[in-house]
Amino acid sequence: MALGGIAWIVVAALVGAAIGGALGATRSCESGGCPLTASPGRGAIMGALLGVMAALAAGVGGGSCPFGGSPGPASPPPGEHASTLPALTPETFSATVANGVVLVDFWASWCGPCQRQLPILETLAPSVADRFAIAKVNVDEQEALAKEYGISRLPTLVFFRDGKPVQTLIGLHDADALLKAFADLPSPATP
Repeated sequence: MALGGIAWIVVAALVGAAIGGALGATRSCESGGCPLTASPGRGAIMGALLGVMAALAAGVGGGSCPFGGSPGPASPPPGEHASTLPALTPETFSATVANGVVLVDFWASWCGPCQRQLPILETLAPSVADRFAIAKVNVDEQEALAKEYGISRLPTLVFFRDGKPVQTLIGLHDADALLKAFADLPSPATP
């Protein structure tokens, strides 16, 4: 599990411990055997455990899949085709984004919104090939690239122009939103 997921678990444990400790401070348990209200210490421990369990049950952050988010299937369900988008590595990344405009999808196999974004990009790619290219980076396999570009939420879509990132989109986007984002890109700098 990556740092983002661990951070969510720690936050959940701290919040649970604070709530449990506050409940324990009430000492409302007559017998002393109640795990949350017998004492502040027991309440904090039980609250932290409940907080961790709640975080794990919620997918450790949910939403746009922070690293360490809710694991899904490791590979596409049977019958789905392999992606047609080029998968970038540290060796191919710079050359791919060096010229023109390239939209790079930073994704992971366990991220639900990433799995829904991929078919949108594959459908869009042929119709925009004369304006911009589309490629992808699996953040689990290419951690160095994800770190280099500060990727912490998934999916993250980054438009590069002549090797430099010029616009970042976070979350699931339909084809129309991506076309609008391309149209709204800042004009290239003139030398």
